[in-house]
Amino acid sequence: MFKKMLLKITLINMAIVMIIVTIILCGVFFIMRIELVNASEKILVSMATDKLETTPLGEHPSGPPFQKIKPPRENEFFYIRLDQQKRFVSISPSVTFDREQINSLITAALATTWDRGIAKLSESQVFRFQKLLLQDQSISLVFIDISSEQNALSSLLRAIVISGGIGCLLFLFGSVVVARRSVAPVKEAWQKQIDFVADASHELRSPLAVAAANLDVVLGEGDQTVESQLRWLTNIKNEQLRMAKLIDDLLFLASCDGRKKVEKKRFDVSQALNEVVGSMSVLFTEKAITLNKEIDSAQMLNGNEARIKQLLVILLDNACKYTPSGGWVTAKLIGTKAEIVISISDSGAGISESERQRIFDRFYRSDKSRSRATGGSGLGLAIAVQIVAEHHGTISVANEAGAGAVFTVRLPVKLTSRHLSQFNL
Repeated sequence: MFKKMLLKITLINMAIVMIIVTIILCGVFFIMRIELVNASEKILVSMATDKLETTPLGEHPSGPPFQKIKPPRENEFFYIRLDQQKRFVSISPSVTFDREQINSLITAALATTWDRGIAKLSESQVFRFQKLLLQDQSISLVFIDISSEQNALSSLLRAIVISGGIGCLLFLFGSVVVARRSVAPVKEAWQKQIDFVADASHELRSPLAVAAANLDVVLGEGDQTVESQLRWLTNIKNEQLRMAKLIDDLLFLASCDGRKKVEKKRFDVSQALNEVVGSMSVLFTEKAITLNKEIDSAQMLNGNEARIKQLLVILLDNACKYTPSGGWVTAKLIGTKAEIVISISDSGAGISESERQRIFDRFYRSDKSRSRATGGSGLGLAIAVQIVAEHHGTISVANEAGAGAVFTVRLPVKLTSRHLSQFNL
């Protein structure tokens, strides 16, 4: 599919460029041709209106052959006089031709009904002529050598064809490179979509399979009381809750992808972090994990309070899951005039370099068996990224020296042109 898309983009680009280049080059050629033709015709008309200086050669071309003299130099002009019966009378004294050449020039001039035209003796002898009807009904033919003009046009045409061909080849190469770069993000997004659908299907299938298995056990013991089947029913309920949370997470990510605007107002982010730490402290107590906090007071932020709290819950819950019993987790908030920095650090095993590059991907889990055991779906940090992006901030992860991982969120207090351009606002 992407090969066809790449070929299609390349062909369309080439077709458009070739049409534009052809129009430009043809325009240049015809403009130059018109300029050269106008220049020679202007000289021709000017000479035709001057006094004719001709010398009789004594006989009509049908008689004995004329003496062959050197033909005119380039851009020279000459005259041929014809009588009322269109027979040769005389030629300019500056140049003469043999009988055959004169007959050819006269025939070419008389063959057209137009007053102007072109007579060609050979590839190197091309003349433009002007016919004049004199008062005594005789005809004067004025010729000017345009061989240099024809040569110039031929050279220009060759140069246009060669340069146009080379330009098309170079653009073909450039078009392929650009098309590949253009298709790459689409290909990546398509692959992510395929992976997302596959992972979502797998994650939804797992709780359904577990719930179905527990339900089969309950149905197989139909004579038992509800209390005796409470274990299996509890398992079904837990899987239902897990599936409901997964669906909520998927809907949240879908709404973020749809670029829905988030309602924002100024709120105390310090108080929000204190509230989240207080509500989650029981989870840390159950695992015998020490929860520390270092929070600057009264730090105001223009944002969505519910989304920021959701972000804090995700980061603290992630730290709690991956910190062993007896360890510690620290939540920090530092406020400046420009930004608010929130960091969640723990004493866990840390995150490897390869995992740090993918940890914010949807459905990615470093330890899938452990994540499933703790109820994780691999969407938490992906949601965190979306929430931070909605607030024009950044999120990063690193390993703290002598400890585990530290997640750092930077949220701008005031939007600058850099934030606006970064998020295409």
